[in-house]
Parts: sequence; structure tokens; C-alpha cells
Amino acid sequence: MNLNENKQKAIIRVLAITFVFNLAIALAKLIYGYYTHTLSMVADGFHSLMDSTSNIVGFVAISYAFAPPDEEHPYGHRKAEILASLFIGVLLGLTCLEIVKEVVSRVLHPTTPEVSFFSFTIMAVGIGINLGVVYYESKAGKKLNSPLLLSDAMHTRSDVFVSLSVILSLGAIWMHWYLLDILISLAITGVIGKMAYTLFSENLGILLDRIPINKEEITQLVESIEGVCHCHQIRAHGAPEALYLELHIWVNPEQSVTAAHELSHQVKNRLRESIEGLQDATIHIEPAKPPHYEAVSHDQEAKI
Repeated sequence: MNLNENKQKAIIRVLAITFVFNLAIALAKLIYGYYTHTLSMVADGFHSLMDSTSNIVGFVAISYAFAPPDEEHPYGHRKAEILASLFIGVLLGLTCLEIVKEVVSRVLHPTTPEVSFFSFTIMAVGIGINLGVVYYESKAGKKLNSPLLLSDAMHTRSDVFVSLSVILSLGAIWMHWYLLDILISLAITGVIGKMAYTLFSENLGILLDRIPINKEEITQLVESIEGVCHCHQIRAHGAPEALYLELHIWVNPEQSVTAAHELSHQVKNRLRESIEGLQDATIHIEPAKPPHYEAVSHDQEAKI
């Protein structure tokens, strides 16, 4: 078993453990929230359920999306992760609709939420488990150098603040301020809706091949390499962790094909050193045209 396979299995093991904890927290909140008619707890339960779903996306990303390119998929399989993320966005949108439906039902058919010591206990235990998951995933992410685990840990950390707001809502219900439960539920819906929008905007852009780099920065970098007269027609696509770049460079038309080929490799190496996640770069060689070629010729004469 090679190093990559060991790393893959280790990351999957971490995701599996966090998935079990996230799912347990979500089910506890949802079941008790529906039983006691506590909307804020139901909303937080759906929010926690999204953590479990993100773990499933992690399984997809590690087991399939990171598979190497093959004959049928020359650019790899990373878009499987993007599709899974879009699916989570759909689930988030449906979650928002479900919470809003419950809020409307509560307004049209008022019911009195039931709060007990057990309600606070579930939320407190949930916060404790979330903090444990954050510590565990962060430590494993740093050890395995896994951006996926580190990102998931950061996402779980945000859940702690949502759960704290639910505890505030439970306290309000305890004091018979029932309206606050509805308001906090709507606030949590806003948080979930923002997550859905972010997932859609970021991942849909990747699927539609929105350029993921700054063209001006690439132009300055490439044109700073000795022998490159001009850089243009820059195109790129892919996810931030798996970029594919294509560009044209003008070179001295009097140099040999071998020299121009060597220059293209210098450009590619510099790009790989400077752009994190760059998988490949296609460099098209073109003969320089005035005034670019004239400027380079004068520079070469000055050096002689």
C-alpha cells in the first residue's frame, strides 16, 4: 500500500467518525425538536444534518473525485465533488423551505413549545460533541495535510454559534417569550440559505468553466521570464485545487524550435511553482511581432 492510499484511508476514517457524531446530533435535535414543537431546535437539527451530508461529499471527493485522469477523463474526476456540492445546495434549499413551512404553520396554528432540562442537555451535549469534532478534524487535517478535513472542521466550528443561539431561544421559551423562537428559527434559515447560495455560486461557476485565476497576475508572471516577449489568450478552468491553464507566448522568431520548447518548459515550471493546485499548463509558442520583437532585439544587443 503506497503513501497516498494510506493517506486516503486515514482521511476516510476521520470522515466516518465525524459522520457518526454529526448524524447522532442531528437526529437528536430533530426528533426532540419536533416532539416539543421547538422550531429553533428543528432548524438547528437540519443545520446539523447538513454536516453529515458534507461528510458524504468528503467520501465522494476522496474515493472518486481524487482518482487520477484516465483515457475517458483526461482532466480527472474532480467535478464529481462539484456535483455533490451542488446536490447539498439543493438539500439546503429544501431545508429552508421546510423550516419556513413550519414557521407559517406555527403562525396559523399556534402551539406552545415545551422546554425542559432535557432540551438544554441535548443542546449542551451537541455543542460539546461539535467542539470535540472540530479539535479532532483540525488535528487530523494538519497531520495529514488535508484541506478537506480542515475546511470541514471550520464548517463545524460555525455550528457551535448556531447552537448557542438555540440555547438562547430555549431560554426565551422558558420565560414564555414564544415569538423569539420563531425569530431565531428564521435567522437560522437565513444562515442555511446563505450556505446554499455560496455553494451554488461557487460550484456552478466551476461547472460552467468560469476562469478561476487572475489574468493580469499570470501575464505579469509569464512576461517577467527572460525570453518571453508577450503573453496573451490566457484561458483556465477547473476547481481551485485542480486547475488547468492554457496560454500563448511570443518568442524570438530567430531562435530554434528546441530553444523555444525549452522556454515553454521554463514558463510551465514557473507557473507550477507560483500557482497552487495547477495540474497542467499548455503553452502555445508564437513568433514575436513588432514592437515586442524589436524591444527584445534591442535588449539582447545591449547585453552584448
